[in-house]
Amino acid sequence: MKTIYKSIKISFFLLILSNFLACKTKAQNINSTQSKSITLILQENNHESISKRIALYNDFKKKNPTQHLEEEMNLYGYTLLWEGKVKESIEIFKLLVQEYPESANTYDSLAESYLADGNKDQALVYYTKAFEMDSNNFNAEDQIDKIKFPNKKRLAPNEKFDIQYSLKEYEEDLDQLLKTLIKVHPNALKFISKDALSNIVNNKKSLLTENTTYAEFVWHCSEIIANINCSHTGSGNFYPENDMLPMHLRFPLQTRLIGNQLFVIDPLNNKSIISVKDQILSINGIEVANIIQDIYRHIPSQGFIETSKRHDFNRWSTGMIAYALGFPEKYEVQVKSNSQPITLKPTSEHFDPMRDQSKIYCGDDLCLEYLDTEKKIAVLTISSFNYYEWNNYKEFERFIDETMRDLKT
Repeated sequence: MKTIYKSIKISFFLLILSNFLACKTKAQNINSTQSKSITLILQENNHESISKRIALYNDFKKKNPTQHLEEEMNLYGYTLLWEGKVKESIEIFKLLVQEYPESANTYDSLAESYLADGNKDQALVYYTKAFEMDSNNFNAEDQIDKIKFPNKKRLAPNEKFDIQYSLKEYEEDLDQLLKTLIKVHPNALKFISKDALSNIVNNKKSLLTENTTYAEFVWHCSEIIANINCSHTGSGNFYPENDMLPMHLRFPLQTRLIGNQLFVIDPLNNKSIISVKDQILSINGIEVANIIQDIYRHIPSQGFIETSKRHDFNRWSTGMIAYALGFPEKYEVQVKSNSQPITLKPTSEHFDPMRDQSKIYCGDDLCLEYLDTEKKIAVLTISSFNYYEWNNYKEFERFIDETMRDLKT
């Protein structure tokens, strides 16, 4: 698509295509007949030179000639890149280009490492190759444009909010979104049928008009993507939507959803009329339960689990409420402690917490804390299971082993 996709590709397809494989069962790639995966072997030898690690890869490949190692090695290369070991990541991605020359993704990964290293000329070469092999690689297309035209003015997030595209362009993009999801996602139809997903797209088309803004279109797209029900497939964890939302249109209260009840945790500019712990019953005449139900349809999760949806809402509530209600210029709330609706003042600031501020934070994702001097009462905190062999699984394994030994002692 020549127009809208030049805007939404970073906030949607780049994130979708870079994350969808995580919805595969990791065991399919990591657990095999040999005792250790290639990524684990390389992680254990990160102290060795990159040439030694490549030699270990070649040896592993000889012993396991039927294994397809592109995905695991690509993840390993990105682990090095994320750790700031850019030169080493370049060597891994150069190896992948040699090993899998028919894969556009290998050229894209190598280009990204060269760009991180400041070598724009080489980055351009490999981004161009990646785009020639895959015309749907919108990230490569964007990077090529940025490298070739560094002084070109590009829209800031807040400048995209009110842009309007033609109805035809919107409809074509929704068709392309549906087609691409089904084509590239390994489990696109695990939790929803193709007909049901198509019906959602057609329903969204019926809601579009010539006056539909980019922000409204993005919100429609997020619901389509969320219906894949894959926690790794989303439209950017609400970052793009949040960045473009004007301050005066935000819901002007910081809230916390506990169970099915919505409470105020920070009144922001409304301290004189709203109190912390006030329970909100409705917003602009719409019951909170109905607003939350609508917002949940736009938040990705694994299967039909709602816990992560609640966490995401609590993180982005000031923005998500605005999107769900169609960006009203005025907010009126009904709180349990007051029989009369309260008209809120617009906020001049907002805070989207990275963590649930109502919960005690131990200082890390993994903690063992004793609550008494005799060590008879302890709290074990595991706030994430996001540990993989290709990255940081050893950290998790070490913490669990040490914790169990400590508790046994």
